[in-house]
Amino acid sequence: MESDEQLANWVRERRKEKVRVTRRMIQQQAIKMFPLDDEMKFKASIGWLSKFMERHKFSVRVPTTVCQKVPADYANVLVNFVLYISQLRDKNKYSHIYAADETSVWLDASAGKCVTNRGEKQVAVLTTGHDKLRVTVMLTEERMVTSAYRLC
Repeated sequence: MESDEQLANWVRERRKEKVRVTRRMIQQQAIKMFPLDDEMKFKASIGWLSKFMERHKFSVRVPTTVCQKVPADYANVLVNFVLYISQLRDKNKYSHIYAADETSVWLDASAGKCVTNRGEKQVAVLTTGHDKLRVTVMLTEERMVTSAYRLC
């Protein structure tokens, strides 16, 4: 089982470097690490892989990123912004208000699952280098300000 532990350490080292590790990568690495003669060829089957992951407390997770975490003071920032907009509206007596929302559609196809230690809060992975490839979509809406309609 020394080879089994070496493979588990390989997975942990790759994850420490924030490299995505897939189930298929573990199977391929196991075949490289456990060479047997032609008669007893190691196959690294799905069943073996499942038991290996169970033995070493690995799980398959969807990677997370820092930008998915909500800032600690987001409620304060949001309230201050709403109050600021309300003061601007009262001061300037706007007749039309426009709202816009801009979002990106990412063209990087590397999204997928990653093997990591069970129970980890964050699953970070390195970028493929194509993280800037995206299309920006913008949605807008216009409202006329009347006494019956107030945003804030």
